[in-house]
Amino acid sequence: MPYADIAAFVFLLLSGALALAHSAEWPSTNAWSRGHVLLIAQLAAFALLGLTQLAILISGRRAQRNQNREDACQLVAAYVDEHCPGVQLRNVGVHLWTVAGPPFARYLRRSGSFLLVDERERSGIVWVKGKGVVGAAWGEGVAVTRDIDEVRQRAHSRDAYEGLSQEDKMNLNWEEFRRTPYYRAVSGIPLYRRAGTGSTVCGVVAIDFLEPGHFQELEAAVEDPAFAYVIGVCESNV
Repeated sequence: MPYADIAAFVFLLLSGALALAHSAEWPSTNAWSRGHVLLIAQLAAFALLGLTQLAILISGRRAQRNQNREDACQLVAAYVDEHCPGVQLRNVGVHLWTVAGPPFARYLRRSGSFLLVDERERSGIVWVKGKGVVGAAWGEGVAVTRDIDEVRQRAHSRDAYEGLSQEDKMNLNWEEFRRTPYYRAVSGIPLYRRAGTGSTVCGVVAIDFLEPGHFQELEAAVEDPAFAYVIGVCESNV
């Protein structure tokens, strides 16, 4: 909120000036009687000052949360860089997805990313439970890693793709599958929010490789017990 600080300063000055005028009963005692415009203006200035301060607080917390999510994505990328030395980091993407939307229309919203290269062209696909690798991780509640290159080799045409199993297609139709031609291997790891004795999936960390031939490295990296700490950091920021 770029103008919230300015608005708060203006309302602070206004409320201060009105408070001084009220204490001095300027311009007259009757001017500050109940229902008079000056008294209403003073109350309104105090209310607006409180609202702008609240907006600044909310905006600051949101900015800090977003920064923490970006930092979590960088931590995942650093882990991948260490455990998958054969993959250039410029060919790695890390995205933190959080569950959003009303209860009857839940979907995954991108809430943080790590990319060394410029922003990629987005597929425009709405990732819902069970769709794609991230949707599968959300729906199944376990880490899901897929060798997309292997699937693409068998899906050389629409008919060949339609003949694949539902597990291979991951609830993507042919047109949606064609909108993701750059992924070589993808892993989705569910993030849990724990309350009492229960827990629910509240997001997914996605790791994608744009470099072929490293599916097994990615699978081994996300199954390594050392990755649990990294996931714990991600879970604390969703």
